Amino acid sequence: MQLFPTRAPLLLAPFNECSARKFISTFIRPTQMKFAEMYDCQSLAKFIANYIKYEPLDEPEILPTRVMTPTTTMSWQVANCIEQANLLTSLLIGHGYNAFVCVGCAKRAVCYNDETSTPWPDSLPEEINPDDVIDEVPPPKSHYMNHLKSNAQS
Repeated sequence: MQLFPTRAPLLLAPFNECSARKFISTFIRPTQMKFAEMYDCQSLAKFIANYIKYEPLDEPEILPTRVMTPTTTMSWQVANCIEQANLLTSLLIGHGYNAFVCVGCAKRAVCYNDETSTPWPDSLPEEINPDDVIDEVPPPKSHYMNHLKSNAQS
């Protein structure tokens, strides 16, 4: 803190779901899933992305004061980025991967997966203007057309 006074404080011992302070490294517990198809990194990440609803931090620039354990995250199915990272790390370590959680800051667009300012790499499809559309060819003239014109004029 003396060398870098403007650096954000470390996330060392946040409160857990029971309002008890818990050292952050104790949140990670090797955990295995019972399903064989979820033994690789991509399957576990996809499972968490689909199963756990992402809840952004109230203040993205400030570390949270409360972090839920992976067990609570699985039962509540709602988590912020740190809780999802803890859960994924617990599952990866349980399946033999060498995994770590790294806490840092990212731009708001990254946190919210906002790609509105990202340019489209391909060419956009040509948009058809309704004024440019050619009207259908009128049907061939018939003796009924004469009746319609005469009624319209009278």
